[in-house]
Amino acid sequence: MSRIINRKRLLGFLIGAFLLPQGAQAADSRGVPIEVNIIMDGSAVMQAAGDEAVNWVSSYVIDSLLQDGDTLRLWIAGETARLLFSGPIKDAAAKDEVRNLLRSAVPGSDTADFTTALQEAALQDASRSGGSITYTLLVTASSAGLSPTLLGAGANYMRYSRVMEFSGWRALVIALNADSRVQNAAKAYMAGL
Repeated sequence: MSRIINRKRLLGFLIGAFLLPQGAQAADSRGVPIEVNIIMDGSAVMQAAGDEAVNWVSSYVIDSLLQDGDTLRLWIAGETARLLFSGPIKDAAAKDEVRNLLRSAVPGSDTADFTTALQEAALQDASRSGGSITYTLLVTASSAGLSPTLLGAGANYMRYSRVMEFSGWRALVIALNADSRVQNAAKAYMAGL
């Protein structure tokens, strides 16, 4: 009886020692590359929250979310939207380049052109390969600055979004081109009733 218990303990130890660490490592990496769009508010109202927002984006997106092989597009939305970075994340040097671009992008314009950046991101999302996932993050300090986007052509892009509120600024995670997926899910649900 004790030999059976000892064998079970040995087997449990071997499984724990060799299989669980591999499973834990697999949870930290994903096999599917993602395409990330970061749209930073370039208006003057962003100056007060700029450092805090940039630090959060650096930590939350660049350090935690992005992995080698992912694609990143970084916009600053000022009077016009400017693409600051577009390309694959190959290594730590690429992440450092993006962090430096984030820190050097000085907000100061009167308005923030989110619509152009959202349109470009949506076009890229629509043309992406079927195996990748898109993650779009818009960072702003002013709900008033979002009003032209929400009331204008950008409203369709913002329809499926989630807001994360911070002190003096907010981050919106936006599901671009989600209309067809939502409609298909609704049809499937209704068909099942």
